[in-house]
Amino acid sequence: MMTEDASVFFDTDDFAETVTIDGVSVNGVFDAEFVTVDYVETKKPVFSYVRTDAPSAAYDSTLVRSGTTYKVKGVQPDETNMINKLILEKQ
Repeated sequence: MMTEDASVFFDTDDFAETVTIDGVSVNGVFDAEFVTVDYVETKKPVFSYVRTDAPSAAYDSTLVRSGTTYKVKGVQPDETNMINKLILEKQ
């Protein structure tokens, strides 16, 4: 199990940015990746962050990025259980 500080990967000086998840400021990486929805591949926005920075993020949580609101439609922890990836839907 990984015990290092994963927050170094989400430093806003590099690739990360700050968003709010249910009103809490969280650093992470916003991206678009391919997902399969009803057997069709499509691109969906995703946000990856250190799980402990927003432990209550769940289905239907609200993420706001630069004035744009998204709803969480999936939460995917990584194999270390330190990083969450949120599958998002623009509102």
